[in-house]
Amino acid sequence: MTTARLQKWTVDQQPAESDRLVITARFPNITPELLFDFWTQPELLKRWWPTEAHLHPVVGGIYHFAWPQIDRHLRGTFTYVERGVRLVFTWQWDHEPGLPERQVEVVFGACDEGACVTLTHSPYNSSLIDQNDRRDHLNGWSYFLAQLQVVTTTAGCAEPVRP
Repeated sequence: MTTARLQKWTVDQQPAESDRLVITARFPNITPELLFDFWTQPELLKRWWPTEAHLHPVVGGIYHFAWPQIDRHLRGTFTYVERGVRLVFTWQWDHEPGLPERQVEVVFGACDEGACVTLTHSPYNSSLIDQNDRRDHLNGWSYFLAQLQVVTTTAGCAEPVRP
């Protein structure tokens, strides 16, 4: 894949108030439904994000993502699940018990030549701690969504978009 082709599929922060983080990303040659599966099927999810993934992606179902090599554990509950449309879950790190539970919403859609997502991570207050957490989440999502773009475009796992 050429550099020009990769640049077409950037991850972008969208304008938002300081109480939320909004990021968009586009993915070539994949349907919103298959892209959704990369968020909800452990074997696909582990290709781009956690080292270990245990999840039950239904409303009220829980997840536990782990990175044992750095002793990090992320946990939460699914609050909305509609394949290829929308996924919402709570967010809490074990190693940051003093931070509030947050919410992540991922909206899936079709866009030219593939699928796109709009990810919203919130809420944040105006404190320095929360704003630093927001910045860290921006950096993390930018990195991992770019990883997802690479996985879905170079690993031969994307299926063609159907009209």
